[in-house]
Amino acid sequence: MGRERARAARSELTNSSLDRPELETDRLRLRGFTMADLDHIATLYGDSKVMHFLGKGMPLSREDAQERLAAMIFRWESRRIPIWAVELKETSEWIGRCGFSPYKDTDEIELAYTFLPATWGSGFATEAARACRDYARDHCDWPRFIARTRPDNVASRRVMEKLGLRFDRFEPEHPDGPHLFYVMPHEMLTGTGSRRL
Repeated sequence: MGRERARAARSELTNSSLDRPELETDRLRLRGFTMADLDHIATLYGDSKVMHFLGKGMPLSREDAQERLAAMIFRWESRRIPIWAVELKETSEWIGRCGFSPYKDTDEIELAYTFLPATWGSGFATEAARACRDYARDHCDWPRFIARTRPDNVASRRVMEKLGLRFDRFEPEHPDGPHLFYVMPHEMLTGTGSRRL
């Protein structure tokens, strides 16, 4: 991860010119990240309510948030793994992030979504994640992707289930605490399953 972060930091000078796809839903716009999003990401990752369900459960410093932002940009540059900044379409207000990243333990593709607490309960996570799922189905040559959450994060589990992900396994000894793993079935990403979940 250190090498990836070091290389990602160099993307700061070029990331504004990257040809990243932009997605839209009824209420949201999903656009590529740039380093100009640092204040937003630092606020998101510095929020104790948000971080309660992520990593070690502790807020991140601005420096750590900057490293994560640079890594997200670099993953698109190097591997075309997209993660998007999410904005309200009507006001352009920044509300979170949604997209994909490599899961560090297996290098599987993982769906991830994180939103500011003020937006929780509005259905934005499901709306954004559905757009990301459909993008993966239509544009990415992945046999499947996974998602994971802590057992007590009921809202996140509901998002996964609404998208059509299926429970895969429980890892009680996960380094970041007990985790439930879900998987997007192969048929959903190959056009043989329902396309309207």
